[in-house]
Amino acid sequence: MLGLIVCATLIVVDGDTVKCDGQNLRDMGDGAPFVSGYDTPETRGSKCKAESQAGQQAKARMAELIKLPGLTI
Repeated sequence: MLGLIVCATLIVVDGDTVKCDGQNLRDMGDGAPFVSGYDTPETRGSKCKAESQAGQQAKARMAELIKLPGLTI
């Protein structure tokens, strides 16, 4: 079943997570957690400077993507 979620506020947490009205949502492909979709480098608790930088790039890209016209989450 396909549902519609309307967010009054949509905030990027990191490269694979957004916050819709205070609730974290992960973009996981067809919805099978930890089986499909993608996982980006962490922005908090990263293991090294390279991971932190890659995480910030992923977060910036997600911020661009949520501004696209006609976005469906």
